[in-house]
Amino acid sequence: MKSENQELPQEDLSKQEESSKQNVPNDLDNLDDLDDMDDRDDLDGLEDLFGIEDQAEAIPGSEEDLKKKAAAQVIKWHTEAIYAGFIREIKKYPNGKKFEFKREHPLTIKPLKPDAIIISKDGAKLDYNICKAFRSHNIVEIKSQSESFTERSFKKLIAEAFLYSSIESIDLEDLTATAVLTRRPVKLLRYLIKRPSYFTLKNTHQGIVQLEICGLLIQLVMCKRLSYEENMWLRAYAEDEPDKKVCQDIILEGKNDCDEISAYMHLFIQKEFVLKFFKEELDMSPEEKDKFLTIIGYIPKELYEEALNELNKKDDELIALRKIIENAGLSYAK
Repeated sequence: MKSENQELPQEDLSKQEESSKQNVPNDLDNLDDLDDMDDRDDLDGLEDLFGIEDQAEAIPGSEEDLKKKAAAQVIKWHTEAIYAGFIREIKKYPNGKKFEFKREHPLTIKPLKPDAIIISKDGAKLDYNICKAFRSHNIVEIKSQSESFTERSFKKLIAEAFLYSSIESIDLEDLTATAVLTRRPVKLLRYLIKRPSYFTLKNTHQGIVQLEICGLLIQLVMCKRLSYEENMWLRAYAEDEPDKKVCQDIILEGKNDCDEISAYMHLFIQKEFVLKFFKEELDMSPEEKDKFLTIIGYIPKELYEEALNELNKKDDELIALRKIIENAGLSYAK
């Protein structure tokens, strides 16, 4: 006789699995005839028990408020009871003790926050390659030159989209998730291509790859592979040495809207190639160039290093002063 904790041979396990597949009822049949109780919200399921009605937020301290609190407590009890029964059934099996159980384990330390959410008003559409696939709600994640978009990043983007869909009650068919990437995610693309049964990739435009999961449309936008014609600003920012004509167009166009795109212009002009072109080749008076650099908050490298050295000197002087005070047996406010 086999002891309770002794594992079954693989043959016996296979026979059990085969037998368990026989005479299994189809849980997907006749869904229209079933009671819709399973689809109600948490508190609605306890209406009959507590007489709670679907209404506006109850007044604190009122009878309705107390009923809702009582209902919430009952839900907690039910959750604990079902969890206990679930764990009990797992532990009945020989391998049950080899599983670890974590109750209400937090998945994130910080809340998941997309870089941007773009909402289309009144069903507006854009004839712009990145936005052609946009729906009513669109989540956008952005990665800089120093950041990779990995398999883990990809899964996090999906999690953000599904969480947003749940919290905001948005259908996945009305939602997109777009990753705007400065670096091409080669490892992630290999990972996705090797799993055709899960992901079907479509190269819809130059530099844009799309795939769909449960109705959610996902876009990977690779800035370095976009065309200058459609995506001048994104392509130029991703390049270490953008086309000189493009540099000129961006600087002259940005000069008139510096307040709106100062962050872009500040970092764009920091590129060694762009700065050299700006100083030596751009057709602009010295006065205009100085004014432009002042507006975007550009700090020359030599001035930045000089300021940093001054701070370090002051730091050294402060440390020396503290040592003198301590050697004299005095104290100082930290």
